[in-house]
Amino acid sequence: MRKISADWRQAACILLGALLCGVTWLAGRGDAEVEGGILRRPSYGEEAREERLVVSGLTDGEVEIAVPLSGREYTAEEAEREMDRLADELPEQMRGDNPSLAKVRSPLNFPEEDGETGILLEWLPEDTDLLSADGTFSGKELPEEGKRTDVLVRLRAGEREKEYRYTVTLLPPETGVREAEISRFLDFVRAEDQEQRTSENLRLPAEFDGKTLSYGRAEDSTFLIFPLLGISAALVLPVLDRQREEEKKKKRELEMMKDYPEIVSRMVVLTGAGLPVRRAFEQIAAEYGKSSEKHAAYEEMVRAAGLMSRGVPEIQAYEEFASRCRCLPYRKLAGLLAQNVRNGSDRLREALEAEMDNAFEERKNLARRMGEEASTRLLLPLVMMLLLVMIMVCVPAFLSFLAE
Repeated sequence: MRKISADWRQAACILLGALLCGVTWLAGRGDAEVEGGILRRPSYGEEAREERLVVSGLTDGEVEIAVPLSGREYTAEEAEREMDRLADELPEQMRGDNPSLAKVRSPLNFPEEDGETGILLEWLPEDTDLLSADGTFSGKELPEEGKRTDVLVRLRAGEREKEYRYTVTLLPPETGVREAEISRFLDFVRAEDQEQRTSENLRLPAEFDGKTLSYGRAEDSTFLIFPLLGISAALVLPVLDRQREEEKKKKRELEMMKDYPEIVSRMVVLTGAGLPVRRAFEQIAAEYGKSSEKHAAYEEMVRAAGLMSRGVPEIQAYEEFASRCRCLPYRKLAGLLAQNVRNGSDRLREALEAEMDNAFEERKNLARRMGEEASTRLLLPLVMMLLLVMIMVCVPAFLSFLAE
């Protein structure tokens, strides 16, 4: 089922690529049709571009060439008219959030280009210490009545330039009664700091404007974040523990399923050599004990063999072995071994051989499923790369089509 689903997604990607290819080709053909030998050049202020055309009749057959198209430029009369019109609209754009240029308390808006006409603007404030070229200023040092200053703006339309001058009045930021009182107190403290700068300590005023003052250090509230972090971690930890436990169980089960065919085949070989079932079981556990590798299934066999050596009944040891393994194949193997102890079946070897064949078949199916899962995980990056390539190819074509 997964294979069919993966094939369906691959086919969908191929069809999507073919569809986008067809749309782009049709758009390109529409762009390539030049009626009357007329090409639409970029508008005012737009960058120059090239149009790739196929020219017939120039030489034998057809030839592909790149025709340069520079941006459209204003005539002298058009440039003069557009710059004057823009200059009349600039005061409204310049004021930004301020009511007018005569009452400026927040940053001004100095655009670098007019989007409609393509005219470039260069801002040259008269007092750069007071007003910067990006329209920002600090009103802390301004008098209450404000300060007037000029702003020169240079408009450029192609090779033609023209300058305009605007007068603005910069005012200090508005403050309420509370803010004004705090500001006066800070000014007083700054003055005291300058007077006491030779002293080891700064003595704060006990009174200000007839009011008795007391002081205390502001508490840093960042410590409150740590209880929240602790609670969050406490809530997340059980989830992480369960997730790790589930991953550990899945890993253990996968490892046991990989070892199961080998265990059954060794049981078949040893019982076929004439060893009793119990002796064969203990032999496999003993051989594993000599190796340095750790495998969950063999560890459980070692525990079961230890139980039998301590006098636990063989059937009970097999049942506990199956319950600890928690896998259906091992339960089936333990059932065959226990049945042989109870009934002394002569057909144990045939049952083990059949179980061995099934185990190897299941192992092949497991390997196939793991390969399909790996390919499915790799499919998403491949699809993303395909979409990225399609976007890189199609977007310029669509933008060129829309520009026309």
